[in-house]
Amino acid sequence: MDTLTSISQKLAPLNLYDISEGKNIYYEICAYSCALDRHKENLERVLKECFISSAETYGIENREKVIGSVRSDYSTEDRRKMLIIRKTFGDNDFTKSKFQNFLSSIGVYNYDVLEMPWESEMNICIDGSYNRDDKAWIIKEIKLALPAHLNCNVYFSGIEWADIDSKNLTYSLMDNYDYTWSQINRLEKKG
Repeated sequence: MDTLTSISQKLAPLNLYDISEGKNIYYEICAYSCALDRHKENLERVLKECFISSAETYGIENREKVIGSVRSDYSTEDRRKMLIIRKTFGDNDFTKSKFQNFLSSIGVYNYDVLEMPWESEMNICIDGSYNRDDKAWIIKEIKLALPAHLNCNVYFSGIEWADIDSKNLTYSLMDNYDYTWSQINRLEKKG
């Protein structure tokens, strides 16, 4: 039921106002109804953005800004998943499996982690193609998440698409190598 109908139905039994069309009170009720409908829409949008599972715009962006930067290069669903995983990471969650969840929360899915507890060191090799800003952000987030006593080295493997473009490699030339996407990212020649 729209607001105009609701207000009209509530005022009609009182017999205080002539709320028929064309009367001033009718137009006043229409104006109130319009404003209340807009206010209701705003409240619904705010409520929707309050929860990660339903947020679509500023609700996701504001949470991402708190923990780093806006990840608009991912789909809304992936951004939600990363935020939910990130919220589960706590101060006492420094096991390897929890750290792997943390890596997923910052959009890193292909990696190898080498732990060297005897040297208080961890090495992380991340596969895939990331631009310079994303690499810097990923390294910063990893170093912020790890305990201060742990030395961490982060390496990025794989070929940069900018490197491929700079070599003027054609599609047919790359196709002749018969690489899979994974091999292109890792620079491993098949068989």
